[in-house]
Amino acid sequence: MDFITRTKPWFLTGEGALQEGVSKKPTPFKGGSTASIALISTPTATPFWDPKTSATLITAHIGDTRILLSSASTGLALPLTTNHHPSSPTESRRLRRYATAFVSDSFGEERFGVLANTRSFGDVSQKRLGVSAEPEVYRRELEPSEYAFIVLMSDGISGILTDQEIVDIVKECRTPDEGARELVEFAEEVTTEGDNATAVVVRLGGWDQRTEGGEGFMGTKDLRAWRRDEALAGSRGRRM
Repeated sequence: MDFITRTKPWFLTGEGALQEGVSKKPTPFKGGSTASIALISTPTATPFWDPKTSATLITAHIGDTRILLSSASTGLALPLTTNHHPSSPTESRRLRRYATAFVSDSFGEERFGVLANTRSFGDVSQKRLGVSAEPEVYRRELEPSEYAFIVLMSDGISGILTDQEIVDIVKECRTPDEGARELVEFAEEVTTEGDNATAVVVRLGGWDQRTEGGEGFMGTKDLRAWRRDEALAGSRGRRM
């Protein structure tokens, strides 16, 4: 399993900061977090990445981090999570029980209260509005070599790129480690939002067939080239 992350540094300031030589009571953390996890098991001692073995995949998800599978036969991305946002019909129905009002921010992103996510760890002050830490849990049986790899990522990647772009970038790489690095670097290259970009790529039994299904990695090549051109043009404009 390969884990690559890039994030801007943050600092504790204001009332939560500790001044040198001054002892203060700790301030309770008021923030929250999202999470996506994947558990893979096999019926025998054979590792799950062996091309001849089947496996069971269980995913648990809270928030807007994301998990994708890449089909070895079709080359298509298969999402295993949905974003827990107010725009989700399931989440919207759930939150209506709390008489929650939704608003759209200046970027057009729907929010309730001060949050964009309807499920998260922490965010204690928002629990009364319906924010839940209960994950969505799913189980999926994987046939031998059915899928090439699995990708887990933060919204600094999934909020910028389409699902198919994400798996196509990984397909071009020689190793899962390289795929995770390329995902993070490409997301940082084509956006100025500066959100946390984290990626985990896990090899599955169909890894060696990752470029054979469908259009291989060529299906989104033009779109990715366009993103690069737009980012470069924007960078030039800001320097003028």
